[in-house]
Amino acid sequence: MLFDVNNFESHNYIVKEDKIEYIEQDNIIYDVVYGYKTLFAYYFEHEKGKLSKESLEDNICIRIKCGSFSYAETSLEFKYIMVVTGTLITLSDPETAINSADYFNVIKREINDRLAGTLSGKRAVLVFFETEKKLKEFYESKTFEPMKESVAYLTEEASLVEKEILIQGATRSGQITLFTKNFGRRTDFICHNPRVASNGGIHVIQKFLSEEMSEEVQIKGRTARQGDYGSYSMILLDKDLEKYQIECIDIENFRDGKPVRALALTTTENITESSKKYDSVYDLLDDRRTIFFKTKYEANKIYVEEARKRHKIGLKLLSSIKSGKIDAIRRILIEENKGVEGSSVSRTICLMDATGSMSHLLQKSKNTADIMFKRASTILNENNIDSDLFQIQFVVYRNYCCREDKILQHSP
Repeated sequence: MLFDVNNFESHNYIVKEDKIEYIEQDNIIYDVVYGYKTLFAYYFEHEKGKLSKESLEDNICIRIKCGSFSYAETSLEFKYIMVVTGTLITLSDPETAINSADYFNVIKREINDRLAGTLSGKRAVLVFFETEKKLKEFYESKTFEPMKESVAYLTEEASLVEKEILIQGATRSGQITLFTKNFGRRTDFICHNPRVASNGGIHVIQKFLSEEMSEEVQIKGRTARQGDYGSYSMILLDKDLEKYQIECIDIENFRDGKPVRALALTTTENITESSKKYDSVYDLLDDRRTIFFKTKYEANKIYVEEARKRHKIGLKLLSSIKSGKIDAIRRILIEENKGVEGSSVSRTICLMDATGSMSHLLQKSKNTADIMFKRASTILNENNIDSDLFQIQFVVYRNYCCREDKILQHSP
């Protein structure tokens, strides 16, 4: 707390709608806190007249960490686990178009082509985007402007009532609806319209390559449900494939009938290269996605193990509370809420490459940072210095085409 009161101005926040908010990726969020920095930011902005007294009073509190729990470990506590899921096994092969010069026109043309039915009527088209930012870039583009009036879009920010109305209306004949990818899972698009059914059913367009096959299967499953007709296609932008280490030359080599770079993950988690001939562009994409997933999986195993340790501490606290073991409760809470004492004597800045081609290494970087913390703590202890007296700040640089305020970012 004493450390945060002297350093709260160093963390980036904004004042909006009578709240302290933070920019996270492409969103503005207000339901997170950075230690006590957020609390002191409320006091500071209230004194400047930018926040009301009511807002300040709603956020005055002492936060006590009581442990953390792992979703993966929680499921193991249940005696029975029932799973109901639906997957789409048989669909036509995805139609993949990679074109950076005229991308929005390709999407618009695909929507118009798929909207036309086999008979005189029209189908319904659902388009899934990876992020809200990418959805709105397309929706607000000049290319899409002539179609705007007949198109609806749905993001996570919509109310429950809005979501229900738009989901129900998405399967009407001639309807075009844009969604963020989260609506590609567990959302039932039920088609009761005989005109849509007789003209080929609902068509789904996926505008990104899923990191996991399971997500792609779920998005495909928004059409051709319960024996109905339906179809699916995928349209990708070349630069969005950088994180899978897919380059334009790989696509060009495939189209020219030449061997393509093939990647493989070794037992030491290194990636090796060879050459391979693929039957389709999709096979190439899926192969690279599999390598990407394996790389993330290996890196995530370290994180999962650490989460398991934290989960056990949380369970121990709950058990101590139930049995009334006051001394055990006190020890756990003191350890969980231990802060920095005195002045920091060690400061480290980590500069990270956060461009698109490096995104597959993000989780590995997080795990490496965790190892850095532990090693720094050990070194300080070996030199008879309190292991809490060090700071690490992360600085990331992104692609040059990002907005000015996103090219270089840093942690609090």
